[in-house]
Amino acid sequence: MKAALHRSAYHSLATHARGATDASRSYIRSLKRSIEYLEAQKAKRQRKDGPESLSSDSAQAQLQGQPAGRRMSSTANISLKDALADFGHFGLNSSPAQQPGTSSHDQQAFSIWSLIKKVMRSPEQNLATGVLDLRGDILAHIDVGGTFNRYLDEVLPRHPFMSRASLTKQYEHVLGSEAFDASVASLDTGRKHTVFITCLVLSTSCPRQGRSMRSNLAGSDLSTCAADMLSQLAESDTIHAMQALIALVIFAYYRLDLQSMTYLLAIAMSRAISAGYHQLSLKSNPSAPDRLDQAQLVATLYMLDRTVSSVMDRPPAIDDKDISEQIFESMRTMSMQPADSLMEDIRLLASLRRKRSQPQIFFTSIYRAWLGTYTEKAAFIPTNARSDLLRLKCRLLVTLIHLPKHPPMDESRPLALESAELHDAMQTCLKWLQHLEVVFDMDDHIFDVLLPFEITSVALLCGSIYSDLRKRGDMNAMRTMKDIHVLSISLPSFLTSVLLEATSMRRVLSKLAFVDLQPPCLDALQDYESLPRKLQDMLGSYIAMAKA
Repeated sequence: MKAALHRSAYHSLATHARGATDASRSYIRSLKRSIEYLEAQKAKRQRKDGPESLSSDSAQAQLQGQPAGRRMSSTANISLKDALADFGHFGLNSSPAQQPGTSSHDQQAFSIWSLIKKVMRSPEQNLATGVLDLRGDILAHIDVGGTFNRYLDEVLPRHPFMSRASLTKQYEHVLGSEAFDASVASLDTGRKHTVFITCLVLSTSCPRQGRSMRSNLAGSDLSTCAADMLSQLAESDTIHAMQALIALVIFAYYRLDLQSMTYLLAIAMSRAISAGYHQLSLKSNPSAPDRLDQAQLVATLYMLDRTVSSVMDRPPAIDDKDISEQIFESMRTMSMQPADSLMEDIRLLASLRRKRSQPQIFFTSIYRAWLGTYTEKAAFIPTNARSDLLRLKCRLLVTLIHLPKHPPMDESRPLALESAELHDAMQTCLKWLQHLEVVFDMDDHIFDVLLPFEITSVALLCGSIYSDLRKRGDMNAMRTMKDIHVLSISLPSFLTSVLLEATSMRRVLSKLAFVDLQPPCLDALQDYESLPRKLQDMLGSYIAMAKA
């Protein structure tokens, strides 16, 4: 049964590769090679050991495409095996794992993921009963209504992979007054995805319990659930399956880590491309509801992909020219704020990567033109989403000032901005960091995996701006720089228990004397090598400016 699930999961991702882009073909070829190796190992083990069930260690090794006891090398191809293997390191919405030998070892912490596992692994004829048990377990542990509304207010407007009405209907069907009837003999695949999406929604917005989200769960348990869902990417139910897969990507964006999120995002993007969702105008004309659903799915993946690309300075998964303009037009007509207002700005950030050779005045003009629309955008975005504009402005400044250019820009002048404009930029960064400070004090706050990277980049950005102001003889930004430095060190402390990357960034920032303009040598920063490439470049640029 497990072998069939895994083969079906991998096979479903490799279908329709013929019509995909070059990037998608390459990715799916990599999956096929992994499939062949995995199936060869399965056949060899079955001939040796027979059809008996595998141990959890063997199942985990099998999932990774290797014999038990061996680890994949760091240079192995990224594939579905890697993505699912990462799930073995996380206990979702749970307190730290109990260690063997302790008195509470037999008491498992509450985990919505474990509840998903129960339902996804149950036979179709028992799914209705399983959902009723799931409903009782969830209602006994969390405030379902408040958790779901938090998702509707904070997550879905930024990642509109489906309409608010459709998601609410699914939630009501699973956990509301009209829950599944236990007398139903069987349920179709779409209902299974409904359960999966509903549980992922609650997992994403559920308040964190305890200081740590990480615990050791059996890889076979987690992988079976995910592989079962992926195996149902059938042509007859592509929309439901893609919605479930993107809900999983969004969950990883808010609850796991950057590596797991980017693996899953690559899988979802490859599936969307191979299904032709990115070229609606070139495919047979589907019904209007299907076209809107497909546009929402691709637009959500596009925004996530471009956000990671901008923050981490990575190449995007697909070029804008390869995406039908109908996707962006549909996004503008959905009237889901702030996603539709931010789409154009995300496209702007993506386009800057192709214009590295332009002079500084070109980027300065772009920034000033964007500021001219700032007030208008703020009027349309809900109050609880205004911080997105502050974050986007910080992201735009980081991109414009520290975008690697050919030939390199003059390190002594970051953009051709006036002193007043540089002060405004620093005040914007300070306001965003102060907003994060308020949010982190809330028990039910939701933060994404990119926050530590952006906090660090904002601190280095302001350090470069402050150095430029000091060279102009302007000393009025000292107080602002001190506040930014303090917040850039304290805020990652909130994240170190759940995002390990924040630790090295906090250590590096704590050693930078921004106000005194006395940065250490790179050799003196022990955590320098652990920083992402973009932050290393920004740090080197700041030190060069401060010492000039």
